[in-house]
Amino acid sequence: IFDFATVEAMHLETIPILTDVGGNKEMIVDNNGLLFTNGPDADEFTSWLEDIDITALKKKNAIIAKERFSDKTFIEGYRDLIVGSGY
Repeated sequence: IFDFATVEAMHLETIPILTDVGGNKEMIVDNNGLLFTNGPDADEFTSWLEDIDITALKKKNAIIAKERFSDKTFIEGYRDLIVGSGY
């Protein structure tokens, strides 16, 4: 599963806090959010929250969403897939 709602939220400068299922793994890149690997954990969340700059991380997520999930990026990915397959 790839949850486009997460990308839309990132465009609006939110910080993804996700569990380690499906497409969620692809959303956490360059330490832009929190990915729980063993289910939600309050201690892990609290520790993570103490170590981040929330304002900078929000802006970082908007940039990541724009760079990795824009219409242009998707079209370029489809083009590379087709060209790379020899068609």
